[in-house]
Amino acid sequence: MADFVADALHNFYNKATTLFEIVGETKNLETNIQKLLELETPLQLIKDADRDKIEKKLKNAAVIGVIGERNCGKSSLINALLDCKVVPQSSMTCTSRIVQIKYSENPYMCLLDSSGEEEKSSLTSISGDSKESNRILKGLVVLKGDDRHDEDLVSQVVEIGLKHNLLQYGAEIVDSPGRNENKTLDKVVDGFVSQKAIPVLIYVIDGKMYLRPADRATIQYYKEHCPSTQLLYVCSKVDMDMKAKAMDDPSDDEDDEEDGKPSEPIIDKGAQVLKQLQEYRLLDDQSSRETYHALSVKEAKKDKPGTDNHFVKDFQTFQQSLGSCLKKCLNDSMLDAVQTLTNCHANWLYVFNIKQGRSEERRVGKECRSRWSPYH
Repeated sequence: MADFVADALHNFYNKATTLFEIVGETKNLETNIQKLLELETPLQLIKDADRDKIEKKLKNAAVIGVIGERNCGKSSLINALLDCKVVPQSSMTCTSRIVQIKYSENPYMCLLDSSGEEEKSSLTSISGDSKESNRILKGLVVLKGDDRHDEDLVSQVVEIGLKHNLLQYGAEIVDSPGRNENKTLDKVVDGFVSQKAIPVLIYVIDGKMYLRPADRATIQYYKEHCPSTQLLYVCSKVDMDMKAKAMDDPSDDEDDEEDGKPSEPIIDKGAQVLKQLQEYRLLDDQSSRETYHALSVKEAKKDKPGTDNHFVKDFQTFQQSLGSCLKKCLNDSMLDAVQTLTNCHANWLYVFNIKQGRSEERRVGKECRSRWSPYH
């Protein structure tokens, strides 16, 4: 995916830089016009709220969030996207803080408080000693026992700076605690997604568990509360299908028949989850090809020359879909930011013309009154 979206990210970065410069020039223009026209009241070509809206829109345009139930494979998917082990992954409940991964020439990790300020003494350089770095990172990401219910602790964000091509021009990847472990963690995740206005959310469904009621509730929640967010669905751990096929080896059929034990049917977990999403009207047939993907990160890593590994092809297709979705979000964010800026200019010109018209009316009215004055 890094190669697929690199040009789009670079192009967006250049455009965003130019737009930020225009916003800055607009603020300078306010002072110059005010002096030129000798205006008594302060001039505002762009309001602070609109400027903040533009900056937030552009800053968060390339953020990819990954959410899902506990132990569904979120961290494994992120590590696969970056093609390196960045966030801790385990068969046990693991992530208990939001993890933001962004670009940095000098790799680091740190802890941010709820206001985004760096916690004292939390900044750590990521060195060549991967074991030590992983140990420190796990200490930041994983909370235990009652700490996982402490809102002050789970509200802290782990920030990781990584020198990676995918992140170079502003892309960020966000890992999140598993849904429905406790209300405190759910509140933190929902608040972060809403505040950050994340444009792309990857919802990971545990293929071994199929689509659970909790999954449906979470997906519906984000559809309702984040209507502008693009949702992609990943059904993980579908390699279990392959193990079932191996167990159902044709050479064993005769023995099964002799024992009177019929072979168990092989269930395509990816197809079953897709069918569930469609039945519950969370996904339609038309968009499923681009937005739904059944993957096995574990098997995709086993790519060997000369072998036909469909898991690798499936993961590459997912990367391309994610890249296309991200490019669309970049374009939409740029158009929205430009429209906000031009609307500010148009509104100011409208108000200015009205004020000038009223000023001219008062001037003409004053002249008329002076002409027809009995004392003239």
